[in-house]
Amino acid sequence: MSEIAKCAAKRFRSERGYGFVTLPEGDDIFLHLSILRECGFEAPPQGATVEVEYRPSPKGLEAIRVLSIEGGTPEPEVPIPDHIVAARVKLFDFRRGFGFAIPFGYPGRDVFFSMDALDALPTAPAPGEAVVLVLEPGPRPRAARVLRWDQATHSGEALDVAS
Repeated sequence: MSEIAKCAAKRFRSERGYGFVTLPEGDDIFLHLSILRECGFEAPPQGATVEVEYRPSPKGLEAIRVLSIEGGTPEPEVPIPDHIVAARVKLFDFRRGFGFAIPFGYPGRDVFFSMDALDALPTAPAPGEAVVLVLEPGPRPRAARVLRWDQATHSGEALDVAS
């Protein structure tokens, strides 16, 4: 059973192919780029009002149709300048083998990391945990390595990675 609602565009990263809109009650709805394009739209700017038809899915709420997009102001993409950044873990899904962290000073700029980037950690990082990300070069931020905050600030190993 689907419902229709006017939502606020929360964040959308065209290069990743998906984003989120937020219901007035605060719940997020997953919005895939293919749904936008099927309905004749491109990525909505942050703050735009997006009218969507949505339904529950095994992973949460998902948009199945976009009816309209109004307003909003595109925000310029601020590149993350350093190849080593401090961040806070947003989420990590051990079963799926990946997670996201948000670099300090860059709200809304999620950085992807896979299980492979955790080779130096004895356990997976917890949401909210401060970490240091060693980023791969390229247009989209992706962590090649994730170090615990205390490990990066007190070990010589982290200094070797930086050079």
